[in-house]
Amino acid sequence: MKTGRAYGQVQYTEALVAHIQSGALDPMEAYLRTPDREAFMAACKKAKIAFEPRKQAGGVVEA
Repeated sequence: MKTGRAYGQVQYTEALVAHIQSGALDPMEAYLRTPDREAFMAACKKAKIAFEPRKQAGGVVEA
C-alpha cells in the first residue's frame, strides 16, 4: 500500500488549516476539537492565520 501526500494523506492539523482557509471551519471550533493544540497553533502561525484562542474565548479556554 502506498502512502503519502501524493496519495491524499495529510496531517490532521494541515487539514484543519485548509478548512479554515476555505471558510468552511471557524478557527476557534477547530482549536476546541483538535487533539494537539500546540501543533494546531503552530500550523495556524505558519499559514499566517491570525488566531489567539485566549482573546477569542474571553480568557477562558476549554480543555
